[in-house]
Amino acid sequence: MSSPRRPAKTKVDPELRRQLTLASAAEAAPVEAVLRLRSTLRSSRTPAPDATRILAERVMTRVAAEVGAAAGEYDLNVFPNLGYCVLSAPPGFVERVLHQPEVASASANRRRA
Repeated sequence: MSSPRRPAKTKVDPELRRQLTLASAAEAAPVEAVLRLRSTLRSSRTPAPDATRILAERVMTRVAAEVGAAAGEYDLNVFPNLGYCVLSAPPGFVERVLHQPEVASASANRRRA
């Protein structure tokens, strides 16, 4: 009997990790992350455009419920044809999103100057 396939761990950009650490310590402004979503189909690395929006919204709704955040506490911009979305949220919210199985990778939306 084969065991269920576990999703790979989310790959997190070191710059995003640095920004999350700084923002958490300082209780600073929201952190912006670019998220690549994992396809639910084995035949594709990127979710279909219609599935991307649904997947992104499902993840954000789940995390918002887990952390007790209102919809206005985060901002989400979905790029359905690419399988990506950009999230702007408090560091704890972003951190929780990084642990969701639907998130394949994450990187900082803004780089150091």
